[in-house]
Amino acid sequence: MERANGVSRTILERFGDYARGRISPAVVVGLLCPLLVGSFVVAVALAASSYPKPFDVRLQWISSLASAKQNPLGFFYMGSGLTAVALLLIPIPGYLGRGPHASAASHRAGATLLWIGIAALLLLGIETTAFPNYGRGRGIHRILSVITLATLTLGFATLTLSRSLAAVRSWRRVWLACSVLLAPAVGAGLTGVLLHLGPDAPGWAIARQDKRDAPFYRTLAFWEWAAVTGLFAGGSLCVWAVSPGRASLPRPETASARSVDSARGHSPTAG
Repeated sequence: MERANGVSRTILERFGDYARGRISPAVVVGLLCPLLVGSFVVAVALAASSYPKPFDVRLQWISSLASAKQNPLGFFYMGSGLTAVALLLIPIPGYLGRGPHASAASHRAGATLLWIGIAALLLLGIETTAFPNYGRGRGIHRILSVITLATLTLGFATLTLSRSLAAVRSWRRVWLACSVLLAPAVGAGLTGVLLHLGPDAPGWAIARQDKRDAPFYRTLAFWEWAAVTGLFAGGSLCVWAVSPGRASLPRPETASARSVDSARGHSPTAG
């Protein structure tokens, strides 16, 4: 019984370390980030291969892959992938929050944005898999999608810049990461402005036939795919940009280390 309690306590402590981002940079950069990207890529590949028609990023939104109506054989793959990504993102706010920051406000703002995005993404995955909607109205799904994409993107950018302003190690890494992260949003904004300038401006391609005939940059679906791609690539680069060498960060406190420190603190010779 005592051994079982000890195992349970160790599991809870390890999960606590995971949730707080007490993980070594090597594990986060070398394992967690590739798992995040890989989980999403596999989910998209499985869902797209089950799509009833050839999938075209100019015509179909990402939500099409998660739609029980449009993708009855593959929506579960997409929902499961979104859920897995949300769970893998849990340590990231704590990990990016380690070390000095430009201000407490920027630290709190960035962490709050990331947590809101993770919660929205988790709800998005659960909504897709557990409560499939076979109708056309998917208002909750759209709201959660917008919240997820906006808050995760802003959260990564805020924490990365906050960390970098407090302790600059390599601005090249930071600018690369933020450029990849924010480029799709900037590109979509500039494109939208240019497409609506002048009386004969073409505007966004909305109708299905217009989407087929238009250049890729005139479709909003393409920019959604670009934004999500930028989020995964740029978010991973943000983690890499603020990650020092393994020796530069204190090692995550483990259960065994805590017990050793406790024993030393109670020993008669402890100074």
